[in-house]
Amino acid sequence: MKQTSCMKCILLQSPGEALEGIEEMLELGYDVIPYSTSQAVHELKDTNYEYKDFFEFLGSDPQDCNKPCIRSLRISFVKMLLDPKFKNDDLIIFGESDATPVVSAHLLKTALEKYIAEYPDTDIFRLFYSHKTTPSTPFKEVNFIPFQTKYWSRNSPYVWGTHAMVIPSKSRKKIANIFLTYTLPTDTALEFAHSRGKIKIMISSFDCFYQKPRKNLHYSENSYSLRKRKIALCLSSYKRIGDLLRQIHSFMHQSYTSFHLFVAVKGISEYFFKKILIPECKTYQQEGRLTLRLYPNKNQLSNFIDTVRNIDISSYDLFAKIDDDDFYGPSYLETINNFHTIIPQNCGSYYCGSALTCHLYKGFPCLEEEELEMFGSSLVLTKECMNTIINCEQNPDLIQEFIDSSANIHDFGFREDSLFHSIMMKKGSCNIYDFVKRQKISPYLIIQKGNNSVTRGGFLERCFREQNTNIHSKEDLEEHIVEIECSKSHYAIRIFQSHAYRLHIPNEKADVILFNDKKLIIDWGEKGKEEFEKNAIGVYVHTSLNMQ
Repeated sequence: MKQTSCMKCILLQSPGEALEGIEEMLELGYDVIPYSTSQAVHELKDTNYEYKDFFEFLGSDPQDCNKPCIRSLRISFVKMLLDPKFKNDDLIIFGESDATPVVSAHLLKTALEKYIAEYPDTDIFRLFYSHKTTPSTPFKEVNFIPFQTKYWSRNSPYVWGTHAMVIPSKSRKKIANIFLTYTLPTDTALEFAHSRGKIKIMISSFDCFYQKPRKNLHYSENSYSLRKRKIALCLSSYKRIGDLLRQIHSFMHQSYTSFHLFVAVKGISEYFFKKILIPECKTYQQEGRLTLRLYPNKNQLSNFIDTVRNIDISSYDLFAKIDDDDFYGPSYLETINNFHTIIPQNCGSYYCGSALTCHLYKGFPCLEEEELEMFGSSLVLTKECMNTIINCEQNPDLIQEFIDSSANIHDFGFREDSLFHSIMMKKGSCNIYDFVKRQKISPYLIIQKGNNSVTRGGFLERCFREQNTNIHSKEDLEEHIVEIECSKSHYAIRIFQSHAYRLHIPNEKADVILFNDKKLIIDWGEKGKEEFEKNAIGVYVHTSLNMQ
């Protein structure tokens, strides 16, 4: 016969989980209220990090326990304990979906009322003594005894789980704060706090509740901390076609698949783009994993934004800045996703520390270990940071709030990495270095230092760099590469500041009278004017020559 209900059980339940002990609970007189687990892991504070004490207590690095499911469990307990719906009831059982009783609600309630009155300084009455997955024979009387912890967790014989506990109203904020601030599993956090005299726990002398084996495991994809984040890879490439193709192929073979690669190609002609790049990457584009677009070369900030310009990026969680010439390990994106499961949701990430770098000596590539500052090619931005960067291009005056100097706020055309990192530090970001080292991930990221680059010089015309140091949207200061076809020749020209330069002839310059997506008119001075019309494959074909 079903017994009369007189105690509430508030049990955490993730999507896909069943309340395993529901039949026993109803039969023994408990009210059962499922409570959805939380995905808001960014609310965890992790501020009480007594590293030495934690390490000695666990016998291992606490970060090894800082797993996605643990973070989700911590914040879920916090929300459940602080829920105002339960604040006026001292006799609520808080636990997890596998909690199953062996004693009646009436018997347990009678015992708890007695012990709460006799031991008012007790913060937690734990309803199980040991880790069991089968029911024990219930005693006729429920007794509670002091929780006997040791200074080191391995000396404790009964630290398993948080599946059934009574926490009086006066103690719930204190316990919630432990879960919020300790970077430890929930049961270990309570044991640690008890062993240090911060809280007081009593446990039942036999298992009033046990952990009934789960029939259904929760779906990890539904949890923020466990899910695969959708990552936008932002790659802007100038001149280095070989490096670009290698990088595209490399990322198409990452172990992690929840991403899209957005590429803004610079420094080549439309003809080259259509003739070489499009066919080479056709399969990836058809599969919906790659967006490849051609743009004129601009300042570096705008080049980065070109990767996603005029694209709806609202569905992406993270934005990874990718350099075309560096070397990314095959688990690079998987590592980023795993790292973002253990840091606050509003934080970006970056790599700062020692790493392998690639140098060229007499043409031979060599790897060296170096201690470097923040790597621009490792930046992983949140959606908030990405939107801020886009706004900075449109209104450079916004930059001032993110830099700690009176420097020219427009002077970030070729210092975009510093600006991005400054924004990340203001908005929230974490260094992935220690995580990578603990996980023994190699290779993770190898920085290319044996080649010419935009920042190290040799890759840009001096006049272009001087004109694009500041952030702007002046089309006249953009650099275009155009293929020209005359009756007897085919060559390329560079267009910049209304001037045209043949790439194969030094120091030759002409005035550009008209240049658009259909037509080009060039004035060569004494040689006269030439007119061209663009064909379907992007080549400007000679149509007439007007001699002076």
